[in-house]
Amino acid sequence: MSKWLELLTTLTVAGSTVVVCMLLIKPISLKFLSANWQYLIGKLALLFYTLPFVCIIHVFPSFSSNMIATFNPIEPKYLNKILSEQNISLEMTISVLTIWTIGSLLSIIWYICCYKKFVKQIRNSSLLVPESHEVYKLFCSCKQALGIEKQIQLAYNYKISTPALVGLWKPTVLLPIKQRDNVDLNMVIRHELIHFKSKDLWIKMFALVVISLHWFNPLAYVLRKHIHVWSEFSCDEKVVVKMTRAERKRYGETILNMLENTPAIRSSFSVSLSGTRKNLERRLTMLLNTKKIKTSIAIITTIGIIAIGYVGITTSSLVSKNIPVVSALEVKEAKIELDNPKNLESNSSYELISVKKSDENRFRPDVWKDILSKIDNGEIIWEDE
Repeated sequence: MSKWLELLTTLTVAGSTVVVCMLLIKPISLKFLSANWQYLIGKLALLFYTLPFVCIIHVFPSFSSNMIATFNPIEPKYLNKILSEQNISLEMTISVLTIWTIGSLLSIIWYICCYKKFVKQIRNSSLLVPESHEVYKLFCSCKQALGIEKQIQLAYNYKISTPALVGLWKPTVLLPIKQRDNVDLNMVIRHELIHFKSKDLWIKMFALVVISLHWFNPLAYVLRKHIHVWSEFSCDEKVVVKMTRAERKRYGETILNMLENTPAIRSSFSVSLSGTRKNLERRLTMLLNTKKIKTSIAIITTIGIIAIGYVGITTSSLVSKNIPVVSALEVKEAKIELDNPKNLESNSSYELISVKKSDENRFRPDVWKDILSKIDNGEIIWEDE
């Protein structure tokens, strides 16, 4: 049970470390990093929240020992050296894990119910576009241009006011049934198909998994918002990277036209063209100024992301090494070698933490009397036979 608590703690610390690093470098990254790189950092944080990268360190003991040597300069000779260890009760561990389990289950149930309601809403308000329709032919042309071979449905929906991509296993591009005259449909469809090609829906669902596991961690919600925003910016960047400035302005006008109404579907389970008004100014500025990233900046960015990952792994490793252990297990592992009590009495570096009644004949009468006194004071644990 203590292993589960240790795993949960190391995961949440590792992921939070990456998010904190992401927030600290934000003033610099906004100026020098592209939307794709910003999005990549967010996806890296998602991985640290779910995958125990600290296990990589445990696979390479020499690397692990060198990395944490500064924090643990003296290794104990025996397992019974516990002067620097902390412990928590077994009851506390059970309580913490129970609360976490209840919170996670409630989050999972909530998202499943919301998703089922969302799917039902989409099914009841959508109508597939006929293959003979001009819009469907344009859709197929965009798919071919992007090299997408997977079957994707195209449908009209009367409850939405902006195009959206929905469906993990049966992806569908939804178009509002009321088309606007000042909207470039080619750009709209291309945007949604790039979302599909980038697996953005899966990334969003992955973010919901992180929220379900780390519902108690506010930084997980910060990360989810980051993923939502930069998935749109990253998609815009991929759409306009080869466009002329005039084409980019027309694309920006398309986004503005889509913002006249708020979409009627949940953004947690879809990716749409419009986004929100709050990020509109930055979004339009970025798509107008998007250009191919320089090799030098790409190298520096790669090194920076590796450094952030290293910090996350190091932090989780240190937490794993110093997390309080469950006292019931600690008693079992850190038991003093009672077969030679004289050696214990002569070595002040070790202290007795538990005894059994049958151990009385192993100590001198005066020492046993002192042990009983410490048991009454709670300094030594009276262990069952």
